[in-house]
Amino acid sequence: MRSGGHLVDGFSVGRSNALCPKSRNLTLETGGAGVRAQAMEASGTLVQDFAFIERKNALHLINAPSPAATAALAIAEEIAKKIPQAV
Repeated sequence: MRSGGHLVDGFSVGRSNALCPKSRNLTLETGGAGVRAQAMEASGTLVQDFAFIERKNALHLINAPSPAATAALAIAEEIAKKIPQAV
């Protein structure tokens, strides 16, 4: 299927139409890759795992390299382990 001058996967268009019927009238175009922030060590090496900063009464997740929906349960498990220590 061609839409907006770009080749668009018909399966994706069909799913989009099923989820949002009004999307049938939209022009769809292929997009580029997304940008995702990731923590970096002072050496320039990317942090490949969850990174937390723990302070009294505060716990900050500063790095979650996996997409949030994929990592949500693992992140919750780590937070649950750390909360008694942080409070």
